[in-house]
Amino acid sequence: MLNRVSNFLYALGLSIFLNTGSAHAFQITNTLEAITVSSVGTGFQTVTFQNTYTLAPVVVCTGQVPNAGQSLPVIRLQNVSTTSMQIRVQKFNPDAGYPNAHVGTVYCLVSEIGSHTLPDGKQYQAEKVGVTGNHYFKNWANEGVNVTNAIDVNKRNTNSVILAQIMTSNDVRAQVPLLSNCESIDTPPAGKPPFFGVTADMCVGRHTGNLEIDDLAGETVGYIVAQPGTYNFLNTATGKLIQGVAGAKGAVGDDGRVPAGEGVKGIDDTDPPPPYIATTPIQLNMAVATEMAQFGNDGTHAGFYGTSPLTNKRINMVLDETHVDSNRKHTDEMVGYFGFRESTLVTMTKTVDKSDVDDFDVLTYTIEIKNESGSPLSNITLTDSIAQGAADLSLS
Repeated sequence: MLNRVSNFLYALGLSIFLNTGSAHAFQITNTLEAITVSSVGTGFQTVTFQNTYTLAPVVVCTGQVPNAGQSLPVIRLQNVSTTSMQIRVQKFNPDAGYPNAHVGTVYCLVSEIGSHTLPDGKQYQAEKVGVTGNHYFKNWANEGVNVTNAIDVNKRNTNSVILAQIMTSNDVRAQVPLLSNCESIDTPPAGKPPFFGVTADMCVGRHTGNLEIDDLAGETVGYIVAQPGTYNFLNTATGKLIQGVAGAKGAVGDDGRVPAGEGVKGIDDTDPPPPYIATTPIQLNMAVATEMAQFGNDGTHAGFYGTSPLTNKRINMVLDETHVDSNRKHTDEMVGYFGFRESTLVTMTKTVDKSDVDDFDVLTYTIEIKNESGSPLSNITLTDSIAQGAADLSLS
């Protein structure tokens, strides 16, 4: 008969142990979710939400490109409802000489409209606005729609991170969001340093790069204003640990522009070449990113670079222009990002001290439980079945 000693090592209260697996979709709260859609093509495909929303939610998405041989896709949405949306990618420039848009992974944040406080006390706000005007090279005078009064004042008194997405497809021509302080498109929403004072403004618009288009149909732009820093809380509905980070790569200096080498540059740049990296304190499962101002005259949009842009606690980013004949280099711009990861609260490993045994041998099993929440846990129960023919000698 086999005998067994079970030695339980409860490691509750240890620092956070991070998994590296990524999820296709996960609930952050019952009003916010993250969706990673693989192989998004040029035709619309339907994506179902995990949450059911009271109103059609705000959706912000970001695509990726592996190299300069393809173009960073413009993400288009339509038919956003309380339960689903349709999504596709398209080229920023329809000209045959412009590289095809990369067909690949797209990351999306989906939020209920309104102001939200997460379980850890961090705040964000999600809203929509209709836009009719358009910006492009040589016509940067239209700063967009002033949405300052729609944003709670306590979300405008810090270095808030702004993300945006054109959420309708009334016009088939490619267009991307444009953010500014309502005075100059080269200044991020709510002004030069110190950023985001309570008297500063925030405008949301759109642009078409160096493509001169004056007759775009009106569209709805969704935008999220997020408190910067790290996020860490338990989703009690799923029992999962949610961690996140909101921040920006590059910051506008006193001269009104992002210092060289500190922001995100174009896909054709070589000094330095892409990716342009934002380091994060946690490994993210997903993220979204938006250019928060437009200093370069040609106009760009932001996205992720490489085949695995969210690895090693990094966000690998890049900008892309609409040029066909000239290069797609671009000056440093400020890009905001907002990302999350989901992990289990507790992980368990079980080992035994012998691989070969005889009758009446004593085996020592060690079960190790790790707390991934970063906070003490209580009421933890472990059930471990004894193998047939074995008996417990002791438990410690």
